[in-house]
Amino acid sequence: MRRRPDGRSVLVVAGGRLERLNRPQLAAALHAAITGGAADVEVDIGRATVIDPAIVRALLDARELAAVRGCRFRVRDPTGLPARVLERTGTRVALCGR
Repeated sequence: MRRRPDGRSVLVVAGGRLERLNRPQLAAALHAAITGGAADVEVDIGRATVIDPAIVRALLDARELAAVRGCRFRVRDPTGLPARVLERTGTRVALCGR
């Protein structure tokens, strides 16, 4: 998790095998970013080699929490495997905004 220089924006980078077993770590990082006072939380999953549906659920849960807390949340426009997973699950627009 990286805070940008303005202190109000957070970038969460998750790569490699994003599976059900590491969902708790990703969910905790997203929760900390959203509840830690960030106005914007951006997630980069561009280097993921595997994305389990549990990870997609964690991203959707984080999006809902962010909306409740007035925080902007988005997944960086992914390509390759991450893009295909979000397309197949019908979540790309909700998570990426396009």
